[in-house]
Amino acid sequence: MAHLTLENPHLRLVVDPAQGVNIYAFSARRGDQWLPIMPDVAAGGSDLKESSFVMLPYSNRIENGRFAFEDRVVQLAHGERHAIHGDVRSRAWAVAYCAAACSACCASSSG
Repeated sequence: MAHLTLENPHLRLVVDPAQGVNIYAFSARRGDQWLPIMPDVAAGGSDLKESSFVMLPYSNRIENGRFAFEDRVVQLAHGERHAIHGDVRSRAWAVAYCAAACSACCASSSG
């Protein structure tokens, strides 16, 4: 799946649905130039794999990858390394809708 570029006259966003809808570039137009708000990782000059990523369903570390919820204990994958930054950032997302300036992507963290 290719990266999606969403653009209007003022902003441009490049994301990758195949890799957790990670953001690869985000720019704003000033005059006739696009100025980076987030680094364009495809352009080089950055040691980042992506500029930003979606952190769902949790955004922080969960000690030992385990927590209690509604009288049961939930054990997340990779608990020995602390579960960190969600579960969907490296999963492929389905593109439900895409137009020049907007898109809708869907993911499931249940499987």
